[in-house]
Amino acid sequence: MACARGREDTLSTRTIGAPLIEAAAAVDRPKVRLSEYGFTVLQIETLLACNMACSFCAYPLLEDKGARLDDATVLRLLDQVDPDDPEFEYVCFSHYNEPLLDDRVFDFLRAARERGLKTLLITNGLALRSPETVERLLSAEPDFIKISFQTASRHKFYQSRGTGISYEKYALTVIDFLRVAQERGGRTKVTVDFACNFMPWYQRLIRGLLGVEAGDPSVRHDLTSLSPYVVDCVE
Repeated sequence: MACARGREDTLSTRTIGAPLIEAAAAVDRPKVRLSEYGFTVLQIETLLACNMACSFCAYPLLEDKGARLDDATVLRLLDQVDPDDPEFEYVCFSHYNEPLLDDRVFDFLRAARERGLKTLLITNGLALRSPETVERLLSAEPDFIKISFQTASRHKFYQSRGTGISYEKYALTVIDFLRVAQERGGRTKVTVDFACNFMPWYQRLIRGLLGVEAGDPSVRHDLTSLSPYVVDCVE
């Protein structure tokens, strides 16, 4: 699956005859400036597979698990993106999936870079327990790696992320990767995401009275309550 993301909307080329797919059918057509269609990010889901079952993610509900884009399709998509589009940000090799479960993703990252495109890889971090995977990922040199830590809570981690690994082992996996990436240096910028819904107490109260959901229960409501959990993780 491939989709282009703008500032507010996601365009799925699965269900819409997107300009990118149409252009991919003929290599002699000019490259596509996605920003002209209102999109600044291209997401390519090369393999629909994940090693978590997060309560806040749609992946467990999807019916086409295991769907796989062939190599030629991925490369044709990359070939049609205009790298000189001033508003285009990057190609993101993930959507609902865990991209590191696709052994080809390292070559796809290199292929995008060879075409002058910046790249982002979002991972839940479980696969970073493998030194070989860490080496291959850092050697592929994506511009950005985002680790979706999400649930900075020992008590809610298992239920929220749907995985058998302990919170402590997971946190150490992420921190060890950060250490290796820092020692290695290079062009890749690594960030870690901790979820926060930034919902004021009065909005939570109103939603509670109306019986409306206030977001995933494993997510902290504000930075003040989130900070101790992040500090605990780092320590």
